Amino acid sequence: KEFLKTLSYRDKYILNEYKFNESCTLKELSIKFNISVEGTRKISERRYEDFKKFIINNKKKFIDNQSGKLNLI
Repeated sequence: KEFLKTLSYRDKYILNEYKFNESCTLKELSIKFNISVEGTRKISERRYEDFKKFIINNKKKFIDNQSGKLNLI
């Protein structure tokens, strides 16, 4: 939730629907936000990389103290 608060509605929606849920195509998202398919792809890739960096930089917050495993839920 902390990471998602930093994103605009558009970027959050694209990341969620394309990368995480895989429920929309790039074309559908480009039509919804009136941007090119390539622009939509770039947003999804950039925000996904930002998300991975956020997880790496904050991994101590996501490690279960009992099991020592990463807990993203």
